[in-house]
Amino acid sequence: MNRDACSIKRFSEISTQINSTEDLQDLLVLIMDSAKELLNAEGASLLLYDNDQEKLIFDIVRGPKGNLLANKTVPLGKGIAGLVALHKQPMIIDDAANDARVLKDFDIQNQFTTRNILAVPLMTPKGLVGVLEVVNSFDGRNFSALDLELLQYLSNQAAIAIRNRQLFQDLEIRMNELQCIYEIGQTIMTNIDFSTNAENILGAIKTTLQAQRLSLILKDSLNDHLRVECSIGIHAKKDDILKFHENSVAGFVMKTGQPLVVRDIQKDPQAQKFQSLGTYHSNSFISLPVKYKNRVIGVINVSDKESGEPFDLFDFRVLSTVAIQIAEAYVSFERYEEGRAMEQLRKDLAMASLIQKNSLPQLPPDIGELKISYYYEACESVGGDFYDMSILGEQNTAFVIGDVSGKGVTAALFMEHVKTLLQGYIPRFKSPRTSISELNKKILSENRMNLFVTVFVAQVEMEFRQIRYASAGHNHQFLLRKNSGKIELLSGKGAPAGTFKVDRFLEMVIQYEPGDILILYTDGITEAFNKQMQPFGEDRLIQVIEKQAALPSDSLPDTLKAKILEEVHNFCNGESLQDDLTMLLVQL
Repeated sequence: MNRDACSIKRFSEISTQINSTEDLQDLLVLIMDSAKELLNAEGASLLLYDNDQEKLIFDIVRGPKGNLLANKTVPLGKGIAGLVALHKQPMIIDDAANDARVLKDFDIQNQFTTRNILAVPLMTPKGLVGVLEVVNSFDGRNFSALDLELLQYLSNQAAIAIRNRQLFQDLEIRMNELQCIYEIGQTIMTNIDFSTNAENILGAIKTTLQAQRLSLILKDSLNDHLRVECSIGIHAKKDDILKFHENSVAGFVMKTGQPLVVRDIQKDPQAQKFQSLGTYHSNSFISLPVKYKNRVIGVINVSDKESGEPFDLFDFRVLSTVAIQIAEAYVSFERYEEGRAMEQLRKDLAMASLIQKNSLPQLPPDIGELKISYYYEACESVGGDFYDMSILGEQNTAFVIGDVSGKGVTAALFMEHVKTLLQGYIPRFKSPRTSISELNKKILSENRMNLFVTVFVAQVEMEFRQIRYASAGHNHQFLLRKNSGKIELLSGKGAPAGTFKVDRFLEMVIQYEPGDILILYTDGITEAFNKQMQPFGEDRLIQVIEKQAALPSDSLPDTLKAKILEEVHNFCNGESLQDDLTMLLVQL
């Protein structure tokens, strides 16, 4: 078998391994080893792009002296990798020693000789992921067009796989953060006593951040003293009085209202001026003000990670959110004592509504040949409906719509959890049925509140002009045929996710023609009631849509959306919505 055929056969095997490797670091190592093997090269490196710093970072290096390059950075436009990243075009360097564009410093520092280089950008539809680079062919040959083609094939697979794993890791971090915040929210909602809340909150922080020493210190309203509300891992007890001292960590944060995030006490001149740092077991700590309306009412201190590692941005973000919740809980307790707890609840709901609105995606009006229009309206301050979109490739885009059980804050928190899970499952599995099945398993494994969700996932595969879809107990969805002007119902068997362990979800495929419109919606439309308590209904909705089918197609999704809203509001004639109202229209 010639080299071309062997390479293609091996690439097929590598593609399978890439798609089945879940851990990001294992994936990066696999990509490096695969690049070396396919091109018969001495070394390979993968540089990930840091968008904030606008630099490339040597994340994984395989080959001689590779460990010396790990974590080094390359600015955009510098060296071969930097040029490839800047121009997003591959480069082949046959004579590295005499090419001025090659960074010689790395070779000198690591006592390594680079003879030739082949580098390609790692790209996804959302932009640059990094650069994949191989150096020094073992047989002394120059890298060929076939080598470039093979590395580009590998980079295309690798870029999407890396981006998906990064997204999944980010989602896991976000889920840990949400779980901590959710538990704290549940604690605050179910307990009136602030002392009990504070103890439970510190316990949740300890678990999430893996910290050994924590304390919550409040300012005594009668004097300038500080009072220990609760603590973990330190000698101070509840209600111990600490004299206000500006040279203490708590005193400084209390006076200035500014947070302290110290990664290494020994290297932080500001941190070294504080007293009592010798009692810390590690060099990193966070001290955050607990503020309400710019008034500092306390300080939360966290130090000594079990791993010995410094605190990072995730830890700071969790603590910042927790500090807000502590402040709100404290003030809520004060107001409850004064008979004003309802006002605080209203503000909490307003904040939750804002957070929820910001969490729903702002979809572009078009993606390639697809035209998109959408609408969301909660019947209360916060709702349980959601919509989302995932780009799975240049010719493959998934659209999601869902409706969780219940209303209010509980439904909103559960909705965020479900949406976060699907954002990980859909790009990973690229199968509506499998994504819904995994969602069902996850909800059942952790659902202690008997919540469930109806979901409809439609995967538009433009290359084949088909829609692959599955449903978990969601109402009929529509496909408006351009040629006939008639609605075709889309339905899939399956109970709402979170209700039954038996997996009965089906995946259906339907062909579409250009100009057809996919209409996803929740039952807030069909179950909108008028003053006579009559529902708007599915039949009336179909009639409204089909009457608009003959209109010009350029703006039909927006026109349809506006007409549906107009008809629903006219039908209700001033009656309030009984359920959230959500639509997602996609002209194919």
